[in-house]
Amino acid sequence: MALHVLAAAKARVPGARIGWLVEDRFAGLLAGHPQIDILHVYERRRARVPWVLGRFARGLRRQRYDLALDLQGNLKSGILARLAGASRTVGLDAPLAREGNRLLVRDRVAPPEGHRMRAYLALLDRTLGPGPEAPAILPAGGERHGAIVLHPGVSRFGAFKRWPPASFADLGDRLARRLGARVLLTAGPGERAETDDVRARMREPAEVVEPKGLRALADVLSGARLFVASDTGPAHIAAALGIPTVTLFGPKDPAIMAPVGPRARALRAGVRCSPCALRFCPDPVCMKDLPVDLVENTAVDLLAC
Repeated sequence: MALHVLAAAKARVPGARIGWLVEDRFAGLLAGHPQIDILHVYERRRARVPWVLGRFARGLRRQRYDLALDLQGNLKSGILARLAGASRTVGLDAPLAREGNRLLVRDRVAPPEGHRMRAYLALLDRTLGPGPEAPAILPAGGERHGAIVLHPGVSRFGAFKRWPPASFADLGDRLARRLGARVLLTAGPGERAETDDVRARMREPAEVVEPKGLRALADVLSGARLFVASDTGPAHIAAALGIPTVTLFGPKDPAIMAPVGPRARALRAGVRCSPCALRFCPDPVCMKDLPVDLVENTAVDLLAC
């Protein structure tokens, strides 16, 4: 979602020189991005050593930034924003600022209601003034394989956002038969077992793919005909690539967190307890009650757009 801020900043100030600070585990996704002039890679484990963090901060300060935008709003992002030494540092106000961020970033913008992307763009409106917006750009170099790609996994932290394996398997079989398409099942780190479970339940042929890193995943997704996933990061990647994307929501509110893109759709079952603020649920009916029929028909209709 933050990539939309990058695109809008370039649209409003075409000659701006933009640096992007990213954790090492996500850096591969942004390497070579055409709108980023300098990619500052924060090595989480090594930065615990004071001299390593000091060297990193000096590298930030050498760029003599005029403006730092803190989109993340936590303690770590607040510290790094201050270390950058920009003439002005701006961040979001409560409830998106947490972990003491308010003590580090004093120039704050009240986040508007609605989608999180609107809150991020509000920082640009405050600092650069209202102006044009632009769709996110995400570089990828995969081949056009034209497969239906399903991503059954979610992070361990958000395990209760997972759509049941039986539902994913049923959807894969239906789409394979209805569209006459090849099916790929992608697995992220630690997700191979649940992806293999979906494959074992399917009756139609399917291949499990385990990309090595986010850039490799983006390359796979860039060649897809359709992508379906639960509420997880790869759905945002697919949407930014312009791939027809269906994201399945349960605990979280798609009006706030849904992937953004011209061919992105978000679905939820609409049970009374959803959305919620829980970190764990013993019986996530919001995901279990999301019907395969609805997902299948939404996906087919999206392809017809």
